[in-house]
Amino acid sequence: MQRAAGMKAPLLAIVAVAGVTGAAGPAHAGVFDIAGGLGATTSAWSDDTGASTSLKLGYFFDRVPWLAPIFVGRIEFAQVDDRMVEYFSAGAEAMLHLGPVRGYARAALVHCHEVSRSAFADEPVQSILGVGDGLRHRAGGNLGLGVELPVKRYATRSDLYLALDVGGTAFADDRGPRWYVSGTLGLGIHWARGAAARHPHPQVARE
Repeated sequence: MQRAAGMKAPLLAIVAVAGVTGAAGPAHAGVFDIAGGLGATTSAWSDDTGASTSLKLGYFFDRVPWLAPIFVGRIEFAQVDDRMVEYFSAGAEAMLHLGPVRGYARAALVHCHEVSRSAFADEPVQSILGVGDGLRHRAGGNLGLGVELPVKRYATRSDLYLALDVGGTAFADDRGPRWYVSGTLGLGIHWARGAAARHPHPQVARE
């Protein structure tokens, strides 16, 4: 029951945000946001630093182009207890154009698994799915800030971009660190479709 309850929170968050943004515009028009990255992490525990990899998926609906339901998945290695942290979050991201770059702020609910590196190596898929041995399930909340620098723009509202993301996650329980902070450098793409793809990119239109 505890495992099922922990998994429900991020799913309910992304369904709720998708319902609000989807109701504001047709689902076939908008911009996909897909980004992957590598970074570093630390936690409330002393000397608990490590490395991380991440994947972000979002969708900016055409009639609410500044707000997207967002999913972020991370896999992190942390030094204390030689453990892996598998992090799944769902929420909303708000975007603001700042001249040649874009800034964004994110708020999300988080479900994570903490497991020893040896147990993860034995059952990587089961561990990520939440059914492996030795998992510690935890739920919390995340806030994040980031900036995106387009490096290749297309005639539509699509572009390839570099991103810097900084985020913090807090947990209510003390079965692990009370908080994590991470920084990530990534590469992503905004891919316009439907009506959004027929509008010229603002920067391209000015050139």
